[in-house]
Amino acid sequence: MAWRAAPVLGVRDVPAAVEHYQSMLGFECPGGMYGPENERVYAVMRRDGIEVHLQIRRRNVWAAARGSYERSAYLYCPDVDSLHEALRSAGALVAPPPTDMPYGNREVVLSDQDGHRLAFGVDLGRAESAWETAPVLGCRDVEAAMSWFVDTLGFSCPGGLFTPPDHEPVYAIVFREGAGVHLQIRRRPVFLAERQAHEGDAYLFVTDPDALHEEYAAKGVTIIRPPQDEPYGLRDFTIEAPTGHRLTFARDS
Repeated sequence: MAWRAAPVLGVRDVPAAVEHYQSMLGFECPGGMYGPENERVYAVMRRDGIEVHLQIRRRNVWAAARGSYERSAYLYCPDVDSLHEALRSAGALVAPPPTDMPYGNREVVLSDQDGHRLAFGVDLGRAESAWETAPVLGCRDVEAAMSWFVDTLGFSCPGGLFTPPDHEPVYAIVFREGAGVHLQIRRRPVFLAERQAHEGDAYLFVTDPDALHEEYAAKGVTIIRPPQDEPYGLRDFTIEAPTGHRLTFARDS
């Protein structure tokens, strides 16, 4: 089994977010919502083989204005232009139209009701056969974050740093076992308020979370929660990156 990644998006109201992703974005919620009846706390949305996780976040999701370049998740799909027409017809807030980007992707960006920006893109340099998804993590120093993922977590960065002329690096995509994580410049503080214990940023499915936990513990990675069997049927553990992001690694069911 290859690794795969899913973004975890904090939302103020999980049932409302689920309804929005179903009616506007064409996702399904086959496993239903988790948590007590009076306050659902988590849901896994699926479309064409990809996942987006929705998680309750009781504080403001965005406590400050966002830069125009900031995204929350990157989703690869085979045909961005057709998807753009379908999303616009469904009433999704999409702007601007599909655009060819300098890093080789054609993409379109939309905002959901919680202010998350979802980028849908196609890599013009390779054929797309299925949908894929990747979390986008905001970093104050993209090069330092990329180096940590490569040197400590065992990822690679085959495309290198994307650095505009006369500018610091603004973007990098790191991979391990087929799973990608996007690192993006974020000049304001990434987390403006104390984080609650349940908050995460990315969920990565792996072949052996226990062996990976041992690998990371030996390297001195900060372990927030060791491997454990969860009531939703997965075994997972959570680490914290120097950027403050929390990454959960799980064995798929």
